[in-house]
Amino acid sequence: MKRFIFILLLCTVVKAQDYQPFLIAPFRTGKSIGMEPWQSPQDAFPVLINARVNKGVLEKRGGYQLFATMRHGAVEQSATTIMGIKTYMNNAMPQLIIFDTTNVNRYNVATGDMVDLRPVSGALGIDDTFYQASNGTSGFEALNGDAAWAASSLTPTPYLIMDLDQKQTVISVSGRSNSATDPTSVDIYVSDSLTDWGSPVSSGVSTWQDTDDFVVIDTTDKDGRYVKVEVNTTESTTMSWGGSAAPYTVDANCMAIYNMESGALTTDSKGTNTLTNSGVTADVTGEPQGSAWGLFVRSESDYMTIADTDLDTDYPLKDGEVQKSWTIAFWVELNTVDVIGVHTLLRKGNGASDKSINMVVNTNNYVQVFLSSDGTEWDNNFSHNTALEVDVLYKVTITYDDTNGAYRIRIWDDDASAIHGTDATGITISTFISDAAVTLGYSG
Repeated sequence: MKRFIFILLLCTVVKAQDYQPFLIAPFRTGKSIGMEPWQSPQDAFPVLINARVNKGVLEKRGGYQLFATMRHGAVEQSATTIMGIKTYMNNAMPQLIIFDTTNVNRYNVATGDMVDLRPVSGALGIDDTFYQASNGTSGFEALNGDAAWAASSLTPTPYLIMDLDQKQTVISVSGRSNSATDPTSVDIYVSDSLTDWGSPVSSGVSTWQDTDDFVVIDTTDKDGRYVKVEVNTTESTTMSWGGSAAPYTVDANCMAIYNMESGALTTDSKGTNTLTNSGVTADVTGEPQGSAWGLFVRSESDYMTIADTDLDTDYPLKDGEVQKSWTIAFWVELNTVDVIGVHTLLRKGNGASDKSINMVVNTNNYVQVFLSSDGTEWDNNFSHNTALEVDVLYKVTITYDDTNGAYRIRIWDDDASAIHGTDATGITISTFISDAAVTLGYSG
């Protein structure tokens, strides 16, 4: 049997240098088809001029030619420098990335479409198409303003991630919220990775609460495809942020909202819990939201009330309802303190056998809550032991969990843009819910 030995030698002779041949094929016996060189031609040629290696094949370079003229409006710019790069997207038809001195476009040779690829200048409008991930509830809907992004706890830390579709240079982020449990400290991250966020581009953002208007936060400039916001603290122990509209972001579990606008002081904008007014007038000076708020004069016994039978089903202070846990929040600005006794904020029951809840500003100017376990006496109370001051705007939020008796009072000092004092927390009694009316303000 004869053996065939194939040895391929490549030799180049030039006057300037005497190159030695390089073996660029395997040493084998028998017939071989479709051999791939294990030493590429560039190993044999230290310098390639007007040539390239394409999949192991030495090819002569094709040179270049004019392929396009960029127009700006209707005027041809013959002096404009143009550069084109052919790209293959998803192994499909080739497309051209075309640059000139002011534009970047992607040209689809199959459809003839030209897409502007320049970075977006100005604000980038966010909607649910940018949604990537979140915890809590309704993060997706919140980007459209269709619901509130809500969390029943701040552990684990609530977060929402937006996908900008491509890398952008983020220089600022705008936000707003106006609910009972707005965010009071937010960290913002920008990254190309969903697992490695690095340091925040802005931390401790505290100006997105209690506002109907977007507040712009100038961040550290950073390129990235993804934006992540993390909520460290809120005005309570829960969160409601990003819902529809104006002026509120509304928790899905919210039962009543009283905007106390002029001409609609008693209107519940969430449910049908309409109040009956006795002496309260609309004050259009210094209102924290909307165009007015209610002026309750203690010396004139101004109040608003609603009978228990008129409360909506599932209202947590309604007699006979299973749900007895609640969160109550309200704006408060005192014109006087410790003059003629306590200022009643909200009360349900005050008779011999119908006592339930009584929220007041006491003679020490503390927010204090009295509870009854059987309706006959105020047998437990708790207070926030940082005094309120005159002519300072506060948002007071009180939460109570009937399953374990846990409570919290948090007060936001809007003038100082900070939490007022230290939250009052603890465990209290199971609350008796009577059939008495719910009253806002002092009624004697």
